[in-house]
This record gives sequence, structure tokens and C-alpha cells, in this order.
Amino acid sequence: MINRQLINQLENLFESFIKLINTAIDDKSPYTGKHCVVGSSTYTMMLAETVNLTGTGPLKNFHMTEKDWQKLKIAGLLHDCRKVATLVHVIVIKLLNYILFLTKSIRLIHVLRY
Repeated sequence: MINRQLINQLENLFESFIKLINTAIDDKSPYTGKHCVVGSSTYTMMLAETVNLTGTGPLKNFHMTEKDWQKLKIAGLLHDCRKVATLVHVIVIKLLNYILFLTKSIRLIHVLRY
């Protein structure tokens, strides 16, 4: 039981560290709109949940385990960590690309749900 508690504490520490980096990135630039903290991982999990619940079509057999969910959550949080060393004007360009991605994602969620 002690080993499991230590592993859980290390996982929580790791996730907190990633969130701290993401907060620093968001605070560094007024253009990210808190994308690092609440955007990427939230939208990733929403898309995965929608696909996971799909009962028809080519993705009907797609199902995620609890471990898969944890890995996806961490991946969603980690994907912006490289921006800690990115210049602000580069982030602006990335923001425009993100807006396009978000628009496409919302359309995909709408198509999958209806």
C-alpha cells in the first residue's frame, strides 16, 4: 500500500509541475488565452470522450482504459511545455493556427455527436 501511495504522490507532483510550467507560459504571453492551462488538455479529453462514446461508424470499437486516459491527459498537458522558451511573436502565429484547429475540432465534435 505504501508503494502505491508513493507512486500516486509522484504522479500528482509530476502533473502539478507540468501545470506550473503551463501557468508560466500563459502568464508570459497575453495571447495564449490560458490555452496551456485549460485549453489543450481539456479539448483533448473532450474529443477523446466523444470518440470513446461513439457507438457507430469507423470509431465504434475505439475504447480507452483508465491508463490510456491518464496518458492522454499528461500528453495534453505536456504538449505546450516547449513554449516556455518560445518568443511571444512566435506564440501569436501559433495562436492563429490554434484558432483554425479549434474551429475544425468543434465541427468534428458536432458531426460525431449528431
